[in-house]
Amino acid sequence: QSLASLIGGAPHSSSVKRLVSLVRPGAVSPGLDASGSGSVSGEKLVKQLVKRLRRPELVKALERAVSEASPHSGCVTAAVAQGDPEPGHVTACRLWRWPDLQSAQELRPLENCQMPYTARTQTELCVNPQHYTRLPLCSPAQDPVLVCRPGTPAGSSGVGMGSASSAGGPADDPNAASPSVSIGSGVGLYYVNGEVHVECLSDSPIFVQSPNGNLRQNWHAATVCRIPPGCNLCVFSNADFGSQLRQSAQQGFDEVYALTKMCTIRIAFVKGWGSDYRRQLVTATPCWIEVHLNGPLLWLDQVLAAIGSPTYVSIGSGVGLYYVNGEVHVECLSDSPIFVQSPNGNLRQNWHAATVCRIPPGCNLCVFSNADFGSQLRQSAQQGFDEVYALTKMCTIRIAFVKGWGSDYRRQLVTATPCWRGAPERAAALAGPGAGSSPTYVCSSMS
Repeated sequence: QSLASLIGGAPHSSSVKRLVSLVRPGAVSPGLDASGSGSVSGEKLVKQLVKRLRRPELVKALERAVSEASPHSGCVTAAVAQGDPEPGHVTACRLWRWPDLQSAQELRPLENCQMPYTARTQTELCVNPQHYTRLPLCSPAQDPVLVCRPGTPAGSSGVGMGSASSAGGPADDPNAASPSVSIGSGVGLYYVNGEVHVECLSDSPIFVQSPNGNLRQNWHAATVCRIPPGCNLCVFSNADFGSQLRQSAQQGFDEVYALTKMCTIRIAFVKGWGSDYRRQLVTATPCWIEVHLNGPLLWLDQVLAAIGSPTYVSIGSGVGLYYVNGEVHVECLSDSPIFVQSPNGNLRQNWHAATVCRIPPGCNLCVFSNADFGSQLRQSAQQGFDEVYALTKMCTIRIAFVKGWGSDYRRQLVTATPCWRGAPERAAALAGPGAGSSPTYVCSSMS
């Protein structure tokens, strides 16, 4: 079938030729053509896009929009097919505006666009390249609100909407080079106009999993995105999260609480994980961090408190963290027991590292000791990078309210409990000696 017949006759072939002549140099598809021999040419991409327009007048409208390069031109709608390798507006923007464009994540529609791209499930969208603006790539020269460095948990100072906690695991190959060699400057997190962006400052790609960002792109929540050096990705949007929160609030407590998963971003360096890799869990990668967005979590707490539920009401005053003489103590201030998992505290008691301790109301437990950790650190330093890095697991305390988890309960993971928190030890230590005094009734693993 000829191109002329596809667009309604030969008179419009001049518009197609004009569109091909206006293609920016280097504007080719990053994928392979049908024969698998190489990248798709600009001319072929133009013809593929024209097929989606369906009506002849739309071809003329697209030619006029590209020629005039005016954001005030009208919308040019194209059909969306499920088998399309990428949305049509991405192809158009790469052809006539930004040849190095990688994905829809870099584009935002203008306010005057009537049919902007919002999800792959829509049947039509505007492919006028002048109706989209490109998000600027974050560069190291910008002032970051949060920069996570390898081996150092990121602090909360200067963070507009959240703070970060980190954890990690040792490299799976003891003979391999240290992960820090390839990590370079790590990763930058930037808060821009209500959105959180992650930029790869590393010498190697980083791998990011963001349920909120994935939902925005209509991807599966568990999708792991590979970000090459120098590129960035929007991983959280206040507007999107606010919309989800409003909808969930109408459905009840459980729906709102499920949004806590949207407030966590996982980042792995050098090596990826998930269905496309041999590592299925982020904890199996050589180096990884987990970022918790405390601002959105506080919004959830406010909504949950307003809705109320038997579990939430039973939490009462929650939990108290006290720093006393180089030790961190956890006290149950709740009306129901709390359940605590502390690898450092478990080692001190000669328990298994995964032991979960039940703490009744009014009782407390020592969950971290600077002296014990210092001793472990000195011993590990003599054994090399991997042994030291493995100690990051000792710096996180997990706490669940009302319901427990582990081998003695039907819930095997802390994330399956109705309400839980992960507390970095450093956050507890920041409370300082003046935060309070430790109660005298001490809890044991059998309490």
